[in-house]
Amino acid sequence: MTSREREDADRTYNDALTTLDAALQRLRDVPHPPPPYDKRQLMPLNERWGLLSVRPIGQGCRERLRSVIWLTVAPLFKRQHTFNAALVEHLNRNTSVHQEVTASAATTLAFIHEEVVKANKFQARLITIRSNHHTVCKHQRPRERRSHATDKRRRRRVSHPPSWRT
Repeated sequence: MTSREREDADRTYNDALTTLDAALQRLRDVPHPPPPYDKRQLMPLNERWGLLSVRPIGQGCRERLRSVIWLTVAPLFKRQHTFNAALVEHLNRNTSVHQEVTASAATTLAFIHEEVVKANKFQARLITIRSNHHTVCKHQRPRERRSHATDKRRRRRVSHPPSWRT
């Protein structure tokens, strides 16, 4: 192999390594996990959802008037009371689910980030190994390369004899 052919081969190989290096994944910022579940208003809602405890009780003209008015508006309050009870029950039931989803998303993002870092290191090591292999091989004389290949073939024949020999 002439020196010009060797330089061309080295240039081609270096271009291939440069392309491979450019294909290496770059680490990007991992998205932030979702914010924790906001349960600040949950306790006040649990304490204040009942409306029907306001029913007027007493005697006299005023109390009778209040009682008539109460009978008129009581169905609306009962309906609102039913809605409030369903809403508070739903919020209480879903609190733990939202907290678990938030924790799961944070754990998943951390896991993905660790795996991407590992893959990136692995790719970098492969490129390093490949470039070191080329450096070692290119400095061997052609005769050494041929004898190395012949040794490999001999070892393969010994370790895997043809079926007719067995």
